[in-house]
Amino acid sequence: MTGCHIDAPTVTVTVEEAARDLDALVEKVMTTGMRVSIVRDGAPAAVIVSWEWYRAAQERLARHQLAYWTSWSADGVFDGAAYARMITDLPVPPAQVSPRDTGGDDA
Repeated sequence: MTGCHIDAPTVTVTVEEAARDLDALVEKVMTTGMRVSIVRDGAPAAVIVSWEWYRAAQERLARHQLAYWTSWSADGVFDGAAYARMITDLPVPPAQVSPRDTGGDDA
């Protein structure tokens, strides 16, 4: 899937470089899955990722949140074992599967 390469590199650029090269950065992110870390005054400020990567990450977060909240009983007791089972059983979205996990190419 284009834009979802889990092993793709992350490059770091300044805010000024990102503004100047935004079209090219977005194209590279979309076609290679590369992630772009944007720094301001030497500190991390933002990240550019593909829409597919972002969507898959949001889906995975939502599944983890659901598992977390359903592990609480009505009387306020957290069932850590149930949570661990739910997390273990969660499917990994295809966009976040490494080629090492599938034995295939990451093209």
